Amino acid sequence: MINFIKKERINIFIVDDDTAQLKILKNKFNIDKSNYNVKAFTTGEELLVYIGYNPKVKKNISILILDYYLKNKTNKNAKDGIEILKIIKEIHPEIDIIMLSAYEDDNDQNINEIAKDAGAIEFIKKNGSSYIKIQNTIKRIICKKIFEKKKKQKSIATITFFTLFGLSCITFVLLYFLSSSSV
Repeated sequence: MINFIKKERINIFIVDDDTAQLKILKNKFNIDKSNYNVKAFTTGEELLVYIGYNPKVKKNISILILDYYLKNKTNKNAKDGIEILKIIKEIHPEIDIIMLSAYEDDNDQNINEIAKDAGAIEFIKKNGSSYIKIQNTIKRIICKKIFEKKKKQKSIATITFFTLFGLSCITFVLLYFLSSSSV
């Protein structure tokens, strides 16, 4: 993994109602010994409660891997992935969301388009290469966030420099006029 990524604090949230899929995905992150803080949830509602009480979500880079179909036999009233995506984007727009699904279409609607229209960064179809695609997307998101952070820091440093320079010039001019008027 790229060294500068290791220095960042990164939350990876995974939401999937299929506990086997959830364990597989979480274990892959653990096996990679990535520097991510990985949390897994079987419903979007559990995630919403967690991020509602966790202030580190806004401080750290946070990425959500979200299953499209979250309604199952035991939890028929659960919100689906798109509903959770929209709620997350309302309360935490800084969280980047990767939508997963074993399907590409839902009643003749393209899930990729639905997910991206709702605010997902990427749609990934569940298959044998899903984890590699997820990892690549996560790295791309992290690089973008780090670049934005450094750009913002550079901008603040530039503004600070010119502000201090301007104040120094004003001080110099005032001192010059005060000293020349007292002579």
